[in-house]
Amino acid sequence: MCTSTTRRFSRALHRQTADAGRLLWHHLRDRRMDGVAFERTHPIGPFVVDFIALDAATIVEIDAGRSAVGLEVTRANFLARRGFRVVRVWDHDVLVRTEQVLERIHDTLLAQHAAAAGHRRDAGLRLPTGLMPASVAALPVDDGEAHAPKPCAAHAPG
Repeated sequence: MCTSTTRRFSRALHRQTADAGRLLWHHLRDRRMDGVAFERTHPIGPFVVDFIALDAATIVEIDAGRSAVGLEVTRANFLARRGFRVVRVWDHDVLVRTEQVLERIHDTLLAQHAAAAGHRRDAGLRLPTGLMPASVAALPVDDGEAHAPKPCAAHAPG
């Protein structure tokens, strides 16, 4: 259920999208990712997600490290119970490792599509023009546990 407060909050987030959100939106909008329609700052119940592909049951969240862990557990459980797979990425990774982030989203869409179709086959989904499968290690996949994404080497403590 969406309240008017949640909807207003969603619109405010939409207006205040950070650089990472704008960059990622450039790659997701207009069915540019695998022909899948994404929406941004979309309310789901009491929560607002950064990007959602309703038909693919996939949510992409950009994390800037300001989330409360308890709320994230509640949020992750709420979304998982509704059949959504959540891809969480650091805002910094969106800005400096854009191709790897896009490949991770692509892999998630493939997995969701295969699960829905009942088999593990690339059923015509493609990366956006110019992207090739990564030869680098994949970014960590959200395992349903509520935890912050792992920072890249440039942001590692120490």
